[in-house]
Amino acid sequence: MKPTLEEIKNKFLSRQPETSQLSRDLSVEPDTINMDECTAEFSVSSEEPYLRWFGYEILDHKATSIRWGRLKDGASHRDGHYGDQIGIVKAAWVDDATKKLRVKVQFSKNTERAVTIFKDIVDGIRRNVSIAYDIYDLQLERSTDTCAYYRVVDWEPVHTC
Repeated sequence: MKPTLEEIKNKFLSRQPETSQLSRDLSVEPDTINMDECTAEFSVSSEEPYLRWFGYEILDHKATSIRWGRLKDGASHRDGHYGDQIGIVKAAWVDDATKKLRVKVQFSKNTERAVTIFKDIVDGIRRNVSIAYDIYDLQLERSTDTCAYYRVVDWEPVHTC
């Protein structure tokens, strides 16, 4: 039995960590690496449907659908979703052509772990990036007998890793 839209919204609005905060993975873009500044740019989300427990989730990438506060104020870049902070988000924007959220991350030069991870990115060892986010509102976009598609129209990026 598919959950109702109301049941889904209640799970997210309850802000219980096991049900409210989600993540997605995308790849590192090696041509954006700046060795001197210890920075790199990443795509961290897209409008590609992503299968969740409630159906397919589509993150809306209109600027008005994203709560920009944390990203624009130097959100943390972490060593995994529950790891230590190893850098900050220096800039964030939506690429309108691809409908992807992009960030520029600066890695710390003061911690061994951050330096090691940045070197792994430069060497192509670490190729994936993830973003954690909270959902505040979503709408049923379409439904079939077997699956439903929900567009997330209000969401907040929390951190990248």
